[in-house]
Amino acid sequence: MHVATAILLTAARGILMPPAAGGRRPSILSMPYGELTAMAGGPDGAKCVWSLLRAGREPHVAWEDDPAAIAAANTAGLSQARRVAVASACSDSLAALVPIERTVAADGTTKLLLQLADGLSVETVLIPPLPETAGKRAKSARAHTTVCISSQVGCRQGCTFCATGKMGLRRNLDVSEILGQVYAAKREAAAAGLPPLANAVFMGMGEPADNAAAVRQAVACLTDRRRFGLGRSRVLVSTVAPTPQAFATLLRPPDEAAAEGAAVGMGAGAGAGEGAGEDLGPQLAWSLHAADSGLRRQLVPSARHSAEELRDGLCAALRARPVRIVTLTLALTLALALTLTLTLTLTLALTLTLALTLTLSLALSLALAGAAAEDHGGVRMHPGGQLRGGARGAARPLPAPRRGEGLGRGARARG
Repeated sequence: MHVATAILLTAARGILMPPAAGGRRPSILSMPYGELTAMAGGPDGAKCVWSLLRAGREPHVAWEDDPAAIAAANTAGLSQARRVAVASACSDSLAALVPIERTVAADGTTKLLLQLADGLSVETVLIPPLPETAGKRAKSARAHTTVCISSQVGCRQGCTFCATGKMGLRRNLDVSEILGQVYAAKREAAAAGLPPLANAVFMGMGEPADNAAAVRQAVACLTDRRRFGLGRSRVLVSTVAPTPQAFATLLRPPDEAAAEGAAVGMGAGAGAGEGAGEDLGPQLAWSLHAADSGLRRQLVPSARHSAEELRDGLCAALRARPVRIVTLTLALTLALALTLTLTLTLTLALTLTLALTLTLSLALSLALAGAAAEDHGGVRMHPGGQLRGGARGAARPLPAPRRGEGLGRGARARG
């Protein structure tokens, strides 16, 4: 690094990057977009920074050896001093996101073990799309890469089938550590030549509802079109629902999530989206495991509420959603139900029609066979359904008709 750059970097660490509450500097990933805009000299500079982060690239590295990235930074108005300030934020928050262990399965699924600043580690899983079949790539979500995110180091729920539950809860992850997993996954996907990472599921270590403030803010950043830019329908939070209020906690309005985040030192506005569009919250998946309360308590020893109580909590959380969202969901569900009912009705009608057709065809075939047996080959059918014949069932010709027998009326008249 050049001497002038080192001096600017040292100054930037103390002036442009003041320590956050608790002595920790804010991460470039969770930094409120307004703060990044000020640091980068305007919206164009912030957009330039996130174009690199979104691709899994480190801005400070790209600005050293990539002429295209340097030219883009100059066009965006990122001066040398501002680039150094951004580089300081990047080097502090992205340096620890290099996997210390990588496990790759036969199908390409990759488990990354990321070491945190305090020496603890957390797992993140990168799930590739289904392989091509007959030269055709799978459609929809299967054509994209998915990242499975952890929200805690360990978990207090103690699910008997989960390895994480057996280690207990060590601590919650902050917003930067959650988003850092997505950044590391994007970098890993790009290096492996996988399709773009477009899906994120909170199904890793920890219970998201026990760290709802950080999870909610992370979701806001993931779905912010100016930052990670994932579609809301592609971000899913899975919860075991420790309490009936867990659903409402994860779906709370973004301003409440931001207020709670500020109270725990996350930074005001870090999760509110800051004008990036209405934040409607994540998609939810309820990990019920068993509808029977007794069996569920065996699988989830920390369960204190019945399935009915949790169901009521889910319904209450949905009723609190904006009416147009709930109406749209119900409308789609109703449309799908009607389509399915109509399909089943048509299928049943076609089945009955086919059965009736087969029955009529069989009856007609039997009638024609009987008529043919009466009039063809001189062989008659026995009332029992067998050919009338000699020994061993051999067909026996009938005696020749007498003169005039079996002939038409005109033939007898001529005789």
